Amino acid sequence: GVPEDTMAMAMDAVRAFHEADGGEGSDKARLYSREPARAVKYHCNFDLYQSPVANWRDTLYLRMAPTPPDAGDLPDNCR
Repeated sequence: GVPEDTMAMAMDAVRAFHEADGGEGSDKARLYSREPARAVKYHCNFDLYQSPVANWRDTLYLRMAPTPPDAGDLPDNCR
């Protein structure tokens, strides 16, 4: 399994990303995308154009396989 301290650091990093300001120039603004091909992206509504109601779900998406993203593509809090 994953060591408990490693999991705690990962949770702290993701929490810091989600609690950070999302203003212009921020990691949230830089990563915001609805493009399915991106390996690193942030989005709020995964089914915005398909659902009769909008669901707000802040999501940081990191596709790690088959090729992990470059460290420079990750949010600063998650490096």
